[in-house]
Amino acid sequence: MVCFYYCADHEKHACPSLSDKVCCLMQIGYKGPRYTRLKDADVCSVKDLLRLLHTNPKRLEEILELKASCKFWDEIVKSAQASNGTFLYLDPRNEQKTSIVLDVKLQLKALIVEPHQYIAVNQLTEQQKVSLPICLQHIRVQKVSLPICLQHIRARAHVLSLGSF
Repeated sequence: MVCFYYCADHEKHACPSLSDKVCCLMQIGYKGPRYTRLKDADVCSVKDLLRLLHTNPKRLEEILELKASCKFWDEIVKSAQASNGTFLYLDPRNEQKTSIVLDVKLQLKALIVEPHQYIAVNQLTEQQKVSLPICLQHIRVQKVSLPICLQHIRARAHVLSLGSF
């Protein structure tokens, strides 16, 4: 009997963690050319790939040598977006220090209002709902690099559990 030991670091995951290597995503093999090009471009984790996807998708297309309309592109993006990670965004223009909690698809999940008040999206007041589109537009227009403020997240980690960062 022959046993093959396949390293768990290179297995494909249905729901990868943000810290997993990009070779855990569909259509990216551990010793394949896509993985090599991503590694050379310093895109090592799922989080790095998602950051590049949201900030500079054209650059990601060039690295992967795929078009955004390609089937392989869709599989890679869907695999990365299956991650259950969460990002915290603090708008530097905001004097009230309100943070926005987004998932990996940049969908709004909640607000964090000082002092340490977590408000789920379905519990927002009308005033908060009115101010959100402006801030979300700023995130998309500025192509903000996510996650922005890890120190801010770590400071609140004992108060709130927001998922994996």
